[in-house]
Amino acid sequence: MPLTIPSKIELDAIAALIDFDRLRVLEIGAGDGRLSYPLAGPSGFWLGVDRDIAELTAALEDPRRGEVAHLCWAGADAAHLPLADSSIDLIFFAWSLCCVAPDQAMALREAWRVIRPGGALIAIHATDARAQLEVWHAVSATGTTTVTPENLAAIERTALGPLDHEREARRHFTRANEALVDALENGFELAGVKTFEYQYFFDDLDELTDYLEDSHEHARPHEGQLEAALLALQRAPTPPRLVLIQPSLIAGLRKSA
Repeated sequence: MPLTIPSKIELDAIAALIDFDRLRVLEIGAGDGRLSYPLAGPSGFWLGVDRDIAELTAALEDPRRGEVAHLCWAGADAAHLPLADSSIDLIFFAWSLCCVAPDQAMALREAWRVIRPGGALIAIHATDARAQLEVWHAVSATGTTTVTPENLAAIERTALGPLDHEREARRHFTRANEALVDALENGFELAGVKTFEYQYFFDDLDELTDYLEDSHEHARPHEGQLEAALLALQRAPTPPRLVLIQPSLIAGLRKSA
């Protein structure tokens, strides 16, 4: 199945750019708390906002809620944040900057208003590079047959090439990057960039194709790709998994003091 909880790769990429210790954090696009709960603990205050009230309801009903007393939730739009000027140390666009199209620029201006001087902004999202399809299986000689993102040294990877994407559907990722570049010309400074591969796992072709039919990225296998995937699955000497790999990045910006 596609990952629904943060992988170690994702969390390590975030940790490489920011330490949340004692910071007042605003997470935009918090959804059901997928990243909020694992990351909020060391912070001084964490407010997760989202426009999707059903997702926020799921976050409020999460059994981990009582473990992080300073984690709060609110329905809000990125362009109209319910916070005072210069009241937040860090704004975290959690896979959400690309989703506030067509007005990423307004969202970043609002972020500038809310972040204190010297504070920071981080944005995590897919790049506009095409997702790659692979088949992974564990190498028998290693003594393990489990395919996970954490045992890459024990995995044989069969590359099946990039998926096809509708060009316009990928533009929102490009626009997010362009908005961040524009922000560097309007008071923000670059604090760092970290690239990584976000991985979605599937047990069989049906699971993969069902996911792609529902994917907002409108990715599709090209001619012959599913046949090649089926052949690779059949030839694997240990239980295989289909892996969809999306090149992603985390950009860190700092507000001028």
